[in-house]
Amino acid sequence: MAATVWTTGDPTGPLRQGAEHVASLPPAPVRNLHLQEEFQDYCIIRGEVDVPGFQKGIAPYALLSGGVDWSPQGYPLQQYTRTAPFVVTIPKYKEMPEAGYPMLFYHHGAGGVANQVFTRGKYLGTGVEIVDETLAPAIKQAGKGPAEIAAERGWASSGFGGHMGVDHMGMILGFGLFPYNLLNPAAMLNSYYQMVWERVYFRRALNAMEIDPALCPDAIPHPQQDRLRIDSDMYVVMSQSLGNWTGSLQLAVDPDPMEGAVFTGVSGTWIRLFDNREELKLAINFAVLNQNLSNPIDDAHPFMMLLEWALGGADPVAHMPYLLRYPRQAAPHVLAISGINDKGGYEPAQRPFLMAVGMDLAGPDLGDTYDSSLLPHMSIAGTRQLPYPVSGNRMVPGQGERTAVVVRYENTHRPDGNGHHVTFDLDAPKHQYGCFMEHLAQGRTPIVGEGWLQGGPCL
Repeated sequence: MAATVWTTGDPTGPLRQGAEHVASLPPAPVRNLHLQEEFQDYCIIRGEVDVPGFQKGIAPYALLSGGVDWSPQGYPLQQYTRTAPFVVTIPKYKEMPEAGYPMLFYHHGAGGVANQVFTRGKYLGTGVEIVDETLAPAIKQAGKGPAEIAAERGWASSGFGGHMGVDHMGMILGFGLFPYNLLNPAAMLNSYYQMVWERVYFRRALNAMEIDPALCPDAIPHPQQDRLRIDSDMYVVMSQSLGNWTGSLQLAVDPDPMEGAVFTGVSGTWIRLFDNREELKLAINFAVLNQNLSNPIDDAHPFMMLLEWALGGADPVAHMPYLLRYPRQAAPHVLAISGINDKGGYEPAQRPFLMAVGMDLAGPDLGDTYDSSLLPHMSIAGTRQLPYPVSGNRMVPGQGERTAVVVRYENTHRPDGNGHHVTFDLDAPKHQYGCFMEHLAQGRTPIVGEGWLQGGPCL
């Protein structure tokens, strides 16, 4: 008997090594802090910070360039500096803890902007008589985004104008296409590295930032301090859609652990992402492979495997096992919010991500077909369906219990029922992730109960 064995190396290594390097750099001071806007429960402070860039060439790297050079010591070489906008929201009428405000660290999705941490509220319509948001900008309930849920629980929040987003590239180039540029896959991989690394850097800038309380007169500083600041030891990353890729990757590779994560609009593996929508398969067939449209592309197509090999270093599914299953550092508590009929990532694309993390399902599953349900498919990874409430359901080797669950919703608010946005449209998930943060700030293992009213009492 004989066997041939190929070693694959560690696809997570380059992203992690780059994150360790970026985290070691001295943070640039934030500048131009000013009050941008106020809402009932919080103030919005806007500023700028210079972040290092590591890709060669000129963004968006449509066909050429976009590579990263590495030093002999294994860290990426800086190519440029970019001035990036950001916002920080400060809760009103709640005294800042002595260590500073706990931070909800928001990652926007494709075509997003820093402001979405507070503007991404409930869907109100498009302003014209069509319901497809790809054809007209959607109108959201500004001020009712994640920043409000954070403020209700005494948390600050932040939004950052990320690489390849609208704040960086403008409305035309930054609307969301180039992060998925299969015509230059090497640049695509490195663009995801850059999206993560600059947020690792931004986190250090936030930790060093001090805000004059005069910028938010209704904020209450701690009696022994004359500045508002962030608690560097109490972070929850919240990430939506493309931001869920970058947010989950940061959670896995940032050398400073985060206490929790709220994953929304989730999907995993490049194969599943690009195979879960007919328009994406058509685009790959026609624009990338230049093959006859009558020859359909599917999971087994050789191109899809090549795609996964090329981009595996930025695939969350390769990184997620190191959160809870084989932790490299202190493990977080994790809450994922899944929508049925998610037009950004249907259930076959959601399942690989959730299984890689090692999550249980809290409450009911939805759907009764392969394309609309999570179970029983996820049971092969040990996923259980548990009744509400759930707390400390996963045992992390050497660290003890962690809460790690996914909850499911149908988007009954939108005309098209798009589950991609349930976290922002429905009260129940807002109540759940608000209580998740409240428990963490209290030093408790989060209890995920059945959601009901935004801002309502927690268990």
